[in-house]
Amino acid sequence: MTGAPLDHEISSFQGRHALMNSLIVGVHLKLLALGEERLADAWLDSAVELVPGEMALRRSGPYSKTPRPVLRMLLRPLSQRAHSVLTSRVGLVREVMREFSSGLDGDLELESVVWAEIGDVVQPSTEDRVDDVKRALAACGEEGQAFIDELDLLLPQLIVGWSAYASQRVQHVAVRDGDPQTVARVTALLRSLSDFLWRHNSVGLKTGEMNNISFASTAPGPQLLLDAASSRALPRKKWRVGVIVPGGEAARSDIAELEDHPELECSLRTVYRSSANFAAQMSSALAAFKSDQDAIVIAYGGGSKDNLAKVHAALEPHLEGLEVPCWVAVGHASDPMSVENLAVRVCRTPSDARTLFLAETVQYEQRLGMILATGTRSLENGAKSVGSGSSIERALKELEDEVMDARRMHLQHRG
Repeated sequence: MTGAPLDHEISSFQGRHALMNSLIVGVHLKLLALGEERLADAWLDSAVELVPGEMALRRSGPYSKTPRPVLRMLLRPLSQRAHSVLTSRVGLVREVMREFSSGLDGDLELESVVWAEIGDVVQPSTEDRVDDVKRALAACGEEGQAFIDELDLLLPQLIVGWSAYASQRVQHVAVRDGDPQTVARVTALLRSLSDFLWRHNSVGLKTGEMNNISFASTAPGPQLLLDAASSRALPRKKWRVGVIVPGGEAARSDIAELEDHPELECSLRTVYRSSANFAAQMSSALAAFKSDQDAIVIAYGGGSKDNLAKVHAALEPHLEGLEVPCWVAVGHASDPMSVENLAVRVCRTPSDARTLFLAETVQYEQRLGMILATGTRSLENGAKSVGSGSSIERALKELEDEVMDARRMHLQHRG
């Protein structure tokens, strides 16, 4: 065979599988976002083949009988269970696939159409195929073991696909949000592995020989969207925060935002500094909050040095070993307090304690939820931006930077 026809053949073949990889991972993520875990698993447990065809794209109205070019994606489930699940839900699979249709260059184009059909159950499964390849490599000594080690290292990042090409199975791998270096590394591994097993044909593969058309391409992700898809339907619980104040209108005004906040369940305890048994009351309040609250805010404003010393003496035995997150402020920014406990935030003033608590809890969760929801909506709408995940990563970095800025602004700094 001359070089040119083979190059053309591989190029076209790779284009189809770049499309296939985008479909495999994109549809998988969308099904997870819809809460269809069993269908998503069955989707991955299938060999696939793209077949050109024609069909009418409308059931009624203008052009309803005009055939249009389509790519039929023939699914061949690798188990009877997957076959049963897919057959019963093929309508949903078709609907989702249309969101992830694309041209042969792999760019997502919602105007294109890919239609799903389900063929007979085919063996082996992907797991069988991987195990068979590893078995063959293990029979080739140390050189084969090196390939196994590389496969084991990369497999968690990949979705492996095995499809038919003539009489052989083709290795094509989807790398979620893969950078060019990772995609090139996986492609090189597959081709080297194919060549290696071809040279060592004495060991043989039970699941069908490999050929030299083996490659990787990037596909939609990232893992963060999987996490968002699986958790976004769960209602976020309100933070239960126990607040300790010394009494008086000023103290209540400092924490009024916590009492009125719609996403907080606020329990307030007043421990007066003038109480004869002040230390015992403070101990009792902290003990109660440790057992039934998610967080504690202690907000004591200014006062005489003696009063501040009394508050410090009552708190210190409890704060060093406290496991419940705590935001504490006693006195003003010029009144130093040292606590060697990462669960305790020592803030400049009571207002700073209130503001930092909100920034690190409910406001952080609200922003995080918005970022994940935006990414999931982009996934569900088939937006072209879902492939890189860079916008999500940038938004998360900005969120972390904002929290660090809040800490620098509101925490008491040691001299």
